[in-house]
Amino acid sequence: FPTRRSSYLITGRFEVVDSLNGSMRQPLFHLVHPRVSPEVPERTTLQRLVTLIMEKQAKKEDARITDLVTYIDNNLHKPLPVRDLCRQMSMGETYLRDQFKRLTGQSVYRYIVNRKMARAMDLITGSNLSVSSIASEVGYENLISFEKIFTKKFGHPPTYFREKGDDETRKE
Repeated sequence: FPTRRSSYLITGRFEVVDSLNGSMRQPLFHLVHPRVSPEVPERTTLQRLVTLIMEKQAKKEDARITDLVTYIDNNLHKPLPVRDLCRQMSMGETYLRDQFKRLTGQSVYRYIVNRKMARAMDLITGSNLSVSSIASEVGYENLISFEKIFTKKFGHPPTYFREKGDDETRKE
């Protein structure tokens, strides 16, 4: 994105340093005077400035994702489609997915399912609510869907853990 400032030409591009874990893109900028060698001292100053701006922007984005995590945790009782979350956060779907995964290490969908299933397990082992009530409590309208996801996550259906919990209670 070349632009003219005074008699200097600023050119630049971004390169991803580590595409495997999605680390921050590093700026590669050059401040070039038309009559001077490209290795002018201002180059490092400009790079530092751009890096500071990028870090500040990244902190803002991290805060937005942290707010989203809090929202998800507080609304596990609702269905949480990613599209609705994008609208709520005023973010594009791909951008939200990328930033969420960069910050949490898992996809938005996987995070939501893991949190809902952890909450369901807590309710199954620590309450007398029916399995259908627990499914509703963690945002599943369809009991069969809930049981499938629960069984896939924990290796056994919810009733197995309920019965296991009851057996342990009787032993005490």
